[in-house]
Amino acid sequence: MSTANSLAAQVHGEPAGFGEWRNGWPVVLAGLFGFILLAVGSLSMGAFMAPVEAAHGWTRSEYSLGLSVYATVGVICSPLVGWLVSRLGVRRVAFAGSLLTGLTFALFATATASVAYWLFLWLLFGLANQLIMTTVWSTAVAGSFTFNRGTAFSVIMVGSGLAALIAPVAANYLIDQYDWRVAYAALGCGAGGLVALVCWFALASSDSATVRSASRKGSVPGIRKAFLSATFVRIALLSFISYGLLMVLSLHLIPVLTAASMNRDTAIVVAGSYGLPMIIGKLIGGAALDRFSGRLVLTICLSLLLISYALLALPVLTIDVAMLAVILFGLAFGGIAPGLPYLASRYFELSHFSRIFGTLNGFYSLATATCPLLASWVFDERGSYHAFLIGAIPVIVVAMGLAVSLGRYPDPSQPPSPESRP
Repeated sequence: MSTANSLAAQVHGEPAGFGEWRNGWPVVLAGLFGFILLAVGSLSMGAFMAPVEAAHGWTRSEYSLGLSVYATVGVICSPLVGWLVSRLGVRRVAFAGSLLTGLTFALFATATASVAYWLFLWLLFGLANQLIMTTVWSTAVAGSFTFNRGTAFSVIMVGSGLAALIAPVAANYLIDQYDWRVAYAALGCGAGGLVALVCWFALASSDSATVRSASRKGSVPGIRKAFLSATFVRIALLSFISYGLLMVLSLHLIPVLTAASMNRDTAIVVAGSYGLPMIIGKLIGGAALDRFSGRLVLTICLSLLLISYALLALPVLTIDVAMLAVILFGLAFGGIAPGLPYLASRYFELSHFSRIFGTLNGFYSLATATCPLLASWVFDERGSYHAFLIGAIPVIVVAMGLAVSLGRYPDPSQPPSPESRP
């Protein structure tokens, strides 16, 4: 729902927030399913790892090399996807992207002993995935919600948490009952087809068409001016730092705990406990974004991340301290995830949102490709994660400074926000 429609609803006695949810819930449903599909590939990797390696005689590095190809595709293609959404609209891109993501995931069933072919399959999968990345769903939500935009962002992102519960279990079941090739085909075709169907009907709204029309026309200041602004640079750096450090702990959390002399079984249990706090953090963070300054919410979430890193860097890491660090990490991750697209939707005109956030999503991919690798290098050189954990603390402080320096939301056409009130 547009701002004008929301304000009109208030005039006629209907709460604007209620009207947004009444009209915008199909968009949120599509985004929720979209995030589930987006996470299926990465979250099911663990289930497929052993059978695929055994079938082809691969090393762990050869199997995992596809992720590097996947991340590189994101760095290059994310800005192009934002432009594509602005030209074709959310519905068409999401529908095609869901089908292609499902089909390319199913193609992993055709993998041979050739590592080159394996990387080619990851290239196809990475290209298809770009069409269902955060940019697509965030554009749909930004065009449908104003007063409850933060909450709507957070709800669709809960899909990744649900995928963490569904994807590994489904993959393991299919592998055990049939084999890994059938599992790839069934998961890909089933999930891709279902999400494509949901998108086709749920995104057939005037809100998505409004965003498409506005994006084609453009507005003042233009997209070039937005990209050259100090605000864009700050948010881009904030995105790179925050997401990079989040991805480091997401991928290295178990090794970080075992490197601190915790046995592997305990480390797996402790590390796995961040899923529920992450979902809670998303819901609380999204609701907070609709009620308080986005700068304040992001700064608080970054402070939780800082405490988490500081606790993990302690010389002696007990189970209680480790559990606290993991819970704080989950809450921080949950709050930061909807916070970054929310800031982009508030500091820049919605007519430019898909292209701006598409470019910002490229910084996410760059962070995924580089920061975990840097943490691995530090471990290889030092035999410990301690230097990286300590070094991350001042970097998080810099990110907090970037968030604080953003200033008030600039768009006067938006309804009064917490930052514009006396």
